[in-house]
Amino acid sequence: MMSKKTTILERISSKESLYSAWKKLNKTNKTSRGLSNVSVKEFESNLHKHISEISEQLKAGLYEFGKVKGVTIDKKDGSPRPLRVPEIKDRLVHKVLALEFEELLTSKFNLKNQCSFAYQKGKGIVQAIVQMNIYYQQGYTVILEADIKKFFPSVNSDKLFLKIEDALPDNSVNTLFRKAVLQELGNIKELENKKVYEEHFKNSESGIPQGNSLSPLFANICLSDFDERMIQEDVKMVRYADDFIVMCKNKGEAQRAYNIAQEELTTKLGLHLYPIKEKTHELEKVSRILDPRGVSFSFLSVRFDGVRCWVNESKVESLISKIKRLSSMEERKGDPKAELYLLQCLVKIKNLLDGWIAAYYFIDIEKQILEIDKHVDVELYKLFTSFNFNLQTKDLIRITLKGKSNSRLGLNPIQRKFTGIPSCVKHLQKTRVGKDTIDELIATGLKLASLNLTLSS
Repeated sequence: MMSKKTTILERISSKESLYSAWKKLNKTNKTSRGLSNVSVKEFESNLHKHISEISEQLKAGLYEFGKVKGVTIDKKDGSPRPLRVPEIKDRLVHKVLALEFEELLTSKFNLKNQCSFAYQKGKGIVQAIVQMNIYYQQGYTVILEADIKKFFPSVNSDKLFLKIEDALPDNSVNTLFRKAVLQELGNIKELENKKVYEEHFKNSESGIPQGNSLSPLFANICLSDFDERMIQEDVKMVRYADDFIVMCKNKGEAQRAYNIAQEELTTKLGLHLYPIKEKTHELEKVSRILDPRGVSFSFLSVRFDGVRCWVNESKVESLISKIKRLSSMEERKGDPKAELYLLQCLVKIKNLLDGWIAAYYFIDIEKQILEIDKHVDVELYKLFTSFNFNLQTKDLIRITLKGKSNSRLGLNPIQRKFTGIPSCVKHLQKTRVGKDTIDELIATGLKLASLNLTLSS
């Protein structure tokens, strides 16, 4: 006798699925809190109880999502990016839904296509930058640089939900996943006081919320028909979420690609591209047709001049600013737990550097890493002296920072080693062991392309 086929709700509400989702949930920031003030660490301390409760509530159709906390972070152009931070229990339900939907919908919408590189296993920024280089070496040396205006808040969620529901094998979670995406803001007054509510949160209820585990998948589903159209038109697009470039052989091809993209995005999805024009200042958002050999160009924060790839200077400056903020702890000097704060600060700086190097290890960052190391040595010296460590001047080194006329005091290599934060140069070398360089990845991609295969095959 055949066993009864389980519904989506039955699968996501099982304790096994919830535990699996918990393991895959991003829990890097253990102190992250929603409006209820329950941290990841506190939730994890009683995980078995919480998962049992969530499982029973889901099975009974009684699970209720809480309100989300609206926050903003700075984008690369300095403007605020609105995020909606859910409670940790809601984040777990989002994740278990996202994992199930990914399994059910990836092939139906051809999400692992040759254009799309974001939010997919085995693909990411490395593969996107490599593909850009491959197309360039194949003669597609004119670039259409495009960006969708306020993509996430502008998506028509009703149309997207219907598209998803039509593709699901049953309707057992239709109401649940709609509620998961359309959670209400719980700190409107605070956002109004910060003067960010009106512009960045007020009219975004119909879009896709950033900060939700379902959002990356839903973004790719929303743009799946766009991908398909560009593939049919034989357009060499590299898309990472709402950022995309098209590699072309001439300006005419680039203009044609822009027209096709505009037709597909505007007419069918109600989204809008920035117009093609020259930038009046570096941070202005526009679409451009350019030759990277003569114009400053970056994609996914990676600079490209037709030969080399390196990190956009704004990303280096952002990293250094974060390190400076972490090392500036004047308000904690008199705290009885000063040593604990110092240890936490060192761990945060190490994690920050580890993450940055892991993101950009594959491109030409040697010179930038040397400069970052100098700043780290200077900031660590400031940090330790702010906690009254008696560091002898004769043991320190003089460091000249880029763009600064006067040298600064910083830790020497032995002192740096004892902080537990290794030299960025050495960490970069260690990270690269056993991994292909960008040149090797490009060479492999070109060989595969000659056989009509792809890097992700």
